[in-house]
Amino acid sequence: MKSLPIKERPRDLLFVSIFIIFTIAALLLEPLRAFNLNCSCLCKKNPQNLLWPPQKVREFYQLWARNYDGFLLHPPLWFRVLSFATLFVYVPFYVVGSYAFLYGKEWIRIPSLMYCSAVVYSVFPIIVEDLWGKHFGARSWQGLMGHMICGIFGVMLFLRVVFSPLFGGLERKKQKLH
Repeated sequence: MKSLPIKERPRDLLFVSIFIIFTIAALLLEPLRAFNLNCSCLCKKNPQNLLWPPQKVREFYQLWARNYDGFLLHPPLWFRVLSFATLFVYVPFYVVGSYAFLYGKEWIRIPSLMYCSAVVYSVFPIIVEDLWGKHFGARSWQGLMGHMICGIFGVMLFLRVVFSPLFGGLERKKQKLH
């Protein structure tokens, strides 16, 4: 059955937008964490001949880490592993999810549930670190909010794919019965 057009599914347009924003943010920021680039060298002109991410992104990352999220200055190995997972598992899902939600593909339901489980599970230790870790401070709430966005999005996506007709197919079937 053909899905409803995206214009008739505004909440799915929200999911597409978030997938695109998360893709861009992950491609810009996660390499810094995954490859453990030392924040002290990030603002030097082209440190270690880095081509990616751009210099302005490295400067923003250093500013954010120093002022709001000290945990990012020297991330532990487990956090770097999560950053690799973001680059090589979540980013492909964001791209595929954008397509599936944009065009109303029902097959995205199971991958979405897998993503929801993984992201909520992986964001939990980060939030614990933000709240009770050694880098907790007066301005830690900004870093905490940044990490909680991912968890909240995972819960929103879970609720979307579990408790509502995904792309209007069930609603159309009900309309035809009446």
